[in-house]
Amino acid sequence: MTLARRLPHRRWRLGQAGALCLLMAGELTTAWPAAVAAPEAPAHSAGPTSDVAAAFSAGRQALAAAVQFTATSRQALIGAAALRRALASRRPAGTTGAVAAEDMARLEALQRQGADARDSADAARREAVAQFAQGLRSGWPQWVRDSAPLTLDSDLRQALDPRMAHNARVRSVHPNMPPAVAEMMARPASAPLDEAFTLQFPMLASQNPPRDLDIGSFQLSRDARFVAHIEVDTGADGAAASPTGAAAVPLNRLHRWRLLVADLQGMPVQGARIEVGGHMPGHVHGLPTQPRVTGEIAPGVYRVDGLKFQMDGWWVMQFEIHPAAGPDGVVPGPDNVAFNLVF
Repeated sequence: MTLARRLPHRRWRLGQAGALCLLMAGELTTAWPAAVAAPEAPAHSAGPTSDVAAAFSAGRQALAAAVQFTATSRQALIGAAALRRALASRRPAGTTGAVAAEDMARLEALQRQGADARDSADAARREAVAQFAQGLRSGWPQWVRDSAPLTLDSDLRQALDPRMAHNARVRSVHPNMPPAVAEMMARPASAPLDEAFTLQFPMLASQNPPRDLDIGSFQLSRDARFVAHIEVDTGADGAAASPTGAAAVPLNRLHRWRLLVADLQGMPVQGARIEVGGHMPGHVHGLPTQPRVTGEIAPGVYRVDGLKFQMDGWWVMQFEIHPAAGPDGVVPGPDNVAFNLVF
């Protein structure tokens, strides 16, 4: 398995991630494996500051460790599967108790080895994201105003109002809505619903996000080529050059985000073409609008307009990044970064 596929998430404290890497020999160490060398950053005409460079260097080293641990886990689990098949083929012929016990001990050791290495890969990847996030905060303090996961700006009564259930006819509160729909929105929550509303369940029905789902606002791209950050932008159209403070995601209202994209050397990804998409994994629909990137308001900082969430629950937002051509004229392939949101 490579980093092109997201590793299973587990709960780790980022402050301990670098110290809890369990090596294949079963020993704990306080540093990444000596065999793992972080890739060197290429020379830039205007490179990142020393703080940013140090954070991104540490992130690349942790990411390299994650790759090694992933390879080790894969090798151990493949060996365990092969041994399991061999044991199954020998079972009809019968084996002595001592041989069977020895084989089962080997199988258990391989499985444990694979699981430990997988957990270490997960820890290393989380540490890499933490280091990259620190680099973004240090390099773009005027744009990274909120490092916490995105939250929903709505009170609990509105969020659980059955009139806004999944199949509700009302999906907007625009003042130009027909009078009949406006009257429906004006009815108290305790009023009986129309018979046409067959699913009178709260909006969180059928939402089963994983317990250890990563909802961070800093994420690595699928192929580990970029690191990105999202937050809500409340700035007016004429204030593109002056970032505003962070805000919560409004329910059922159009709003905009800021998307910051950097490469793993700590340099902003400029001039990229970015496609925006989103959906609810627990439902069969996407976003009610078609958000898009409307401009690059600073190097590597993109404005995303037209966002709207009509219900709370588990959302996945995806940004497909098409980088601009490099100095040699070669256009790199696209990469994708995804953010999990739980409102």
